Amino acid sequence: MKSLKKTLKEKIFEVKEESKNKIRVWFQDEAKFGLITDLGKRLTTIGVKPIGEKVFKREWYWLYGAVEPLSGETFYFEYNKLDGICFEDFLKKLSKQYPSSTNLVVLDSCGGHINQEIEIPKNVILEFLPPCSPELNPQERVWEEFRKWLKGKIFYTLKDLRKFLKQELNKMTKIQYQSLSFFPYIKEALQEILNLKIC
Repeated sequence: MKSLKKTLKEKIFEVKEESKNKIRVWFQDEAKFGLITDLGKRLTTIGVKPIGEKVFKREWYWLYGAVEPLSGETFYFEYNKLDGICFEDFLKKLSKQYPSSTNLVVLDSCGGHINQEIEIPKNVILEFLPPCSPELNPQERVWEEFRKWLKGKIFYTLKDLRKFLKQELNKMTKIQYQSLSFFPYIKEALQEILNLKIC
């Protein structure tokens, strides 16, 4: 954790020195959502197995997401697979959504992210997390929250699943996203480098 905080601070400082634009620090990840959902826990009497309906249709889609812990801003886009082509498209969309800022995107080093053929937009800079460290990426915690919404829910089509997730996403506030994503090491790095007063 200490080494990552130091690395993040150094990277933000480096970007701040090279860019005259506002710096936004995003944490990015992807998650697969499908029709086979977790039933969750059920309350029954002793010796009685819980009963619940379950769909066994293997259909899903990928949600690519990024959260900015400082502001609680989020950016999501749907894709049908996880690969470098979709990731490149996601970065381009993020770049166009926030064209006046330099967007430092912190993420894991999965194959789709480190593909050498990916064209990275000029206002996007990638910073990779240490290997096997999902606990350091706040977007993972956001996914956990999303999956809570799906427990015990039944969807017969991806259209129904998409509709439900969009409705729930629209209910989330920036304050809720900040609460989920503003990890102490991120807060400390931003305070020291960007001279922010964060409570």
